[in-house]
Amino acid sequence: MNEQLISRVRTLAKTEKYKQDSFFFCGSPSDMPNEALLSACEAWLAAAERGQRDPAVSERLISELERIAPARPTGILLENANAEGAGNAFVIWNLLDHRAEL
Repeated sequence: MNEQLISRVRTLAKTEKYKQDSFFFCGSPSDMPNEALLSACEAWLAAAERGQRDPAVSERLISELERIAPARPTGILLENANAEGAGNAFVIWNLLDHRAEL
């Protein structure tokens, strides 16, 4: 599997886990955690770590990404966006652009 895709899904999972932990420990997160997205990311990463492609898991992740996708960013090539620094919008759209590889 493409290491970039794995890294980007891992970035989304870390962001959602941070939101979840902030909500649990502080009660006042900057954003509400998305349990469905976190679960879909974790399931996909587990399959990827086993070296397997599970169509049902991939479809679940794609559905969550499509559900939360913000307006498509313009003016920046998504391939060149740094997954760690460009924000989740770029990560989400980059993953959706490569949905066939998920």
